[in-house]
Amino acid sequence: MLAAWLRRKPAAAAEAELLRAGIPAAALANARDLVNCNHLKERGFWEPYGAGTLPGLPWQANFGQISAPAPELGADTQTVLREVLDLSSTDIAALHRSGAIE
Repeated sequence: MLAAWLRRKPAAAAEAELLRAGIPAAALANARDLVNCNHLKERGFWEPYGAGTLPGLPWQANFGQISAPAPELGADTQTVLREVLDLSSTDIAALHRSGAIE
């Protein structure tokens, strides 16, 4: 019954009606809904980036954010192998030869 009732109503209208009746409810939001959400706007969640916006940090921070393209696939592989896994150049070369990494 609930599904049939919900199908006939816009999500925001169903949410409002359920909330008025004391039933916890929230309409699912798509990306456009989130960008236009006053709650998020008032809290400065969205930050301008290029021609659009990107989400900010979900917490308060006293350091600046860097907005840049994501690293390319495998861009940090050598650093991780050397500095995190402490592999030698010989071990890394063996991984390359075996095809485990490119």
